[in-house]
Amino acid sequence: MTEGTQLRSVTGSHSQTDLEDMEETTMFAANTYLFRLATEQDAVTIARLAEGQSQPPLSGRVLIGQIDGRTAAAISLDDGRTVADQSGAAWHVLACLRIRAHALRTYEATPSLRMRLLAGVGADNQRGPARARGGTSAENGRRPASRHRARQRQVRQARASVAK
Repeated sequence: MTEGTQLRSVTGSHSQTDLEDMEETTMFAANTYLFRLATEQDAVTIARLAEGQSQPPLSGRVLIGQIDGRTAAAISLDDGRTVADQSGAAWHVLACLRIRAHALRTYEATPSLRMRLLAGVGADNQRGPARARGGTSAENGRRPASRHRARQRQVRQARASVAK
């Protein structure tokens, strides 16, 4: 190295001085929190959280977020109201709870696969694929598996002719 040459440590697209100026970011592991639907045993804890924020307790279906077994935040799935502990990580639990609550509501509003398929086929063809072909299998004069049996017969004949 020659005199006067400066080395810069670069991480990604940021220089070392850029990294020193950035705020410290807290990273949370995926298993840091536990999200679950509240049970009757959680009513006292939810009431305590609401009381700490001078709000009435949440009612109806409630989703709670826990850190190390301690309830840090809760959200009502019915009206969207939230309560949280005043600890430092509760804000992140609350943000994750809002996302999870939205996902649960969306999942519950999505029709089942069967209903989506029936809607795609149309109202007149709800009796199954035979009706879509223009009638039932019996009306078409075939048994449902007749094509399959015919194909099996062709394969057996082809194998027999090759073996000779």
